[in-house]
Amino acid sequence: MTKITSVCLCLLMFAWLLPATAEPQTVVRIGAATGLAGTRLVPDVVAGVRLALADSQALALAAAVNVAELASLRGEVPQMAAEIRELGDREEVFIVTDLPAAELLDLSARLAGSPVTIFNAAATDDSLRADRCRPNVIHTIPSTSQLTDAVVQYLVSKRWRDILVLKGPIRTMRLPWSRFNARRNDLARASSPSSHSN
Repeated sequence: MTKITSVCLCLLMFAWLLPATAEPQTVVRIGAATGLAGTRLVPDVVAGVRLALADSQALALAAAVNVAELASLRGEVPQMAAEIRELGDREEVFIVTDLPAAELLDLSARLAGSPVTIFNAAATDDSLRADRCRPNVIHTIPSTSQLTDAVVQYLVSKRWRDILVLKGPIRTMRLPWSRFNARRNDLARASSPSSHSN
């Protein structure tokens, strides 16, 4: 829940930066778009958004923002996009999603050009920050490369050479072993005394 709470605090900060020409009480809608049971990447993004909104009321009041919760959206992307776009035509909308990369990109394309900002809270695909980067999507979860690099840098800083890698049941917490091992070897060589002797 902490991750989703942080997302919604970010959303409120974005709302605070809306143009000063807006009405004194800016109306912002924040909601969750979640995939079908077989495609969801995190346990319950809807409950997370609700908890974050409840915890963020003081900040919203200070920012003169009237934050309204959207009814939770769950299902196929075309249906969710149509409902979100209808609201986005009238007011500022922020959507937190737990969708896989393909569905996230589909939703982004369908909402292009509307005042809707999508927050990706689940998909870690590197391509979402590279060739498939989209202007209406903001990532609040690190990519696979970022996660791998952070773990390896920590291990190297501790000078831990012998590492036991365990595979858990949560797919989104797994790091590709080949990439992890290659990055570990790169950093190990870079931090070895012989690499600085020249």
